[in-house]
Order: sequence, then structure tokens, then C-alpha cells
Amino acid sequence: MFCFKYGYILVIFAITLPMATNAQTDSTSVRNDSSSAEPDITALFEKETARKVKLEEKLDIMVARKKALENRLANITANSAKTEKKAASTKREIEKLKSKKAYLQLAQLIKKRDSLSAAVKAKTEAASKIETEIAALNGDLAENSERMEELETVKENVGKDVITSHEAYLSKPFSKMDLQELERIKAECNRYADNKDVKAFMAKVELATGNKRTYDKATNALASKYNANAVNTAVRELKSMKGCNEAQLSETSRAIAKLKQYGQCFNTVRQILKYFNENKRTSRYTKYDWEIDRSSAVMKQASEAAEPIPYLRKAWKQFIKALNQNPNAHPDVEKEILGETR
Repeated sequence: MFCFKYGYILVIFAITLPMATNAQTDSTSVRNDSSSAEPDITALFEKETARKVKLEEKLDIMVARKKALENRLANITANSAKTEKKAASTKREIEKLKSKKAYLQLAQLIKKRDSLSAAVKAKTEAASKIETEIAALNGDLAENSERMEELETVKENVGKDVITSHEAYLSKPFSKMDLQELERIKAECNRYADNKDVKAFMAKVELATGNKRTYDKATNALASKYNANAVNTAVRELKSMKGCNEAQLSETSRAIAKLKQYGQCFNTVRQILKYFNENKRTSRYTKYDWEIDRSSAVMKQASEAAEPIPYLRKAWKQFIKALNQNPNAHPDVEKEILGETR
């Protein structure tokens, strides 16, 4: 009969275990409790954006109209100056002809003078109307520009509300985040992407999403049978993450520590299972033998090695449960660890 109760059996294990850690369960309980922007905020943003677009179009038309009027006024003013100059010249000629009593020529010049004076008056009146219209346009432009500033303020405030409603979620430990929720936040922010602050915030959402994927990849490696390549890749990628806060860095450091332990922990559990099974085959193994072995130092050693690693912890519990029911059982999880199954 074989039992681990005999002290000499313990001596053969030259297995160094990592220091026991206060492992905490790696199963995540994700809550999609990120506050989302209220529907009225979204409606307000879209409404004000539409108003801003229409107002910008109106302002463009007004500016173009003002420019055209200013050009027209400049032309009228220039022509009016020339006409006034001609009228003054005509007036001087009239005075000369009066002294010479050249009445026929005088009548013609008086007619020309009156025509020029009428033209000057008409141009002056036209210029005055244009100046009045330009003044009105300046008033409308000032009023609408002020409205534009108000609309921009509304959009900025809506953008701040959107950012504020999601900032706390990005600060959570990665184990408390959910990729679907991050994608939802990104989609919502994209609706306000013309707001520069929201656009900058979207970059933070993208970074958090990438970090979350990297963290999940690492936890998946810990929850799966040991694979050196997957573990080493996870460690390397976790170390390269950027933009993490203190809580996220702490969680990442713990994950890295477990990943670095995994190979040694897996080897310890595997060797103990292998040796245990080899000795079981050499003698009749009873329930009484199992009860003694279950509380042995070697079994405790295996349990401590399994505890920090989610996959090993779950596998070890399944192994113990199976042998409690049947001490001679060889559960699938045992075969998996020993490499007897894929």
C-alpha cells in the first residue's frame, strides 16, 4: 500500500515553489454601469449643430453680399468723384462764357451742368442706400456672430457632458471593463467627433480598448493550459501598455507576476500528479489511503502551486473532487495536465 504519509517520500521532491501569494479570483464580474449621455443631450447637440450649419450658410451669404455692396459703393464713389470734377469744370466754363456773353454755348453748358449735378445726386443717393444696407448687414453679422459663439458654447458644454459621463469608466481596472461597453462609448463619442475635446477623448477610449484587449489576452493565458509562447507574449505585451492609471498598473503588475510564475507552478503540479499516479499503480489504493494523502504535505504543496493560477486552481479543485468520489479515478483534467490528452 502506497501513502504519502511516509516521510521519506517527501525527500524525493526537489521542487522549488514560488512564494505563496494571496491570490484573488481572476474571474471578472463586469458591470456595464458606465453612464451614457442623456438622450436630450444628444438631441440638443444635433439640433444646435444643424442650426450652426444653417447659420454658417447665412453668414457666408451675408458676407458675400456685403463684399459685393462694398465693391459697388467703391465704384459709385469713384464715378461720383469724376462726375463732380466734371461738374466743377463745367461751372467754371459757364462763368467764363457769361463774361463773354456767349449765350448759345452757355445754354449747352448749363444743360450739361444740370445733367452732371443730377448724376452726382443720384450716385450720392445710391451710395447712401448702399451704406445703409452695409450698416444693416454689419449689425446682422454681429448679431449672428454672437449667436454662433452661443451655439459653439452649447456644443462645447455638450461635449464636456459626454466626456464627463464616460471618464470614470476609463479609469476602472481592466478586470472591471467590458469591450462591448468600450465600443459603445466609442460609437457614442463618434457622434460628437467635430468637437475637438470629444475627438481628443476618443483617442483615450481607443487606447483603453487596446489595453483592455491586451489584459484579456493575458488573463486568457492564465485561464488556459500552460503555453510558454502565449505566456511570454502576454508578459511582453502587458509591459508595453501605455496610458494606464495607478489601479490599472497595479492590476497589470499582478498579472505579470502570475504569468512569470505559471511555468514553475504548472511543472510542480504536473510532477506531483505524475509521481502520485506512478505510485498508485504499484499498490492497491484505497479510500483510506486517499484520506491520508489528501492532507499530506505534498498535496498541500501542489495546492499552493495551483492557487495563484486560475487554470491550475480550477483544475486542482476538479482533481480533488473526482478523487473524493473515487480514489482510483483519473479525471480528464489530470490527463490534460500530464499531457495525455490534447
